[in-house]
Amino acid sequence: MKINLGPMLNAYPDSLGGTLSDAVAFLQEKEVKGAFSSFYILPSLFNTDLDRGFSVIDYGINGVIATEEDLEALQSMGIDLKLDFILNHLSVQSPQFQDLVEKGDASAYKDFFIDWNKFWEGCGDLDEEGVLVPRQEYIKDMFFRKPGLPVLVVEFADGTKRPYWNTFYQQVDVDETGKKHYLGQMDLNINSPLVKEFYQQIVTSYDCRRMAGLLRSAVRRRKHALRTGRKVSQMDERYLRRAESALYGELAAALDLPEEEVLPYIRRTCPQWPE
Repeated sequence: MKINLGPMLNAYPDSLGGTLSDAVAFLQEKEVKGAFSSFYILPSLFNTDLDRGFSVIDYGINGVIATEEDLEALQSMGIDLKLDFILNHLSVQSPQFQDLVEKGDASAYKDFFIDWNKFWEGCGDLDEEGVLVPRQEYIKDMFFRKPGLPVLVVEFADGTKRPYWNTFYQQVDVDETGKKHYLGQMDLNINSPLVKEFYQQIVTSYDCRRMAGLLRSAVRRRKHALRTGRKVSQMDERYLRRAESALYGELAAALDLPEEEVLPYIRRTCPQWPE
């Protein structure tokens, strides 16, 4: 794999103007074009609620400030993309945490986050709120980012409570009915098979969407070039071959199809796919 050693632009998607489209327009300006070979787009590109994007709800693109077309435009300019995956925590607004709050122990995600008491079992004593306080020998050298233990006591829909590991921001509001509403980021249990599956699915599905968009754009540009008697650029040909190989390989595995049957399948199921 060739390593890109050229200049990288680091920016939030809304840093150069109000949207990623403005950043794309900036990079297309004559004075800037070609100056950067890669773009590190910080994570408010995704659906997030706190911490300037680092509190991820899900990894869908935040349509308020970015579109798939923006990303395709960047890649069509030959700009490599660097994107963040936040591997240690998710927003409390994530579907997984909301399912846990609603269903408690019946939730498929009960081990998705770190059960504080279970983690420290046998290493301390419970306080008056039912939170296990580890003995100093275990935590004296640990760095906590906020005062006290990094814990959020979560109240399930049935009224039972359980402390979960919460390294970063937290806020608990109570409405007029007495229901609690949480704001913050919850640490993930890296030993949970569901956590590993969650990130594997994100990477796989995101690669397919990105490669599909890139391939569609490259095919359209090649058709336009041939129709107007222009030469197809080497960059488009390179991206076309790379996207075809990656996308068709991923879809062949996912659909259990021979790779040569993937393109006919796409054309049958996606009439707008360019010929």
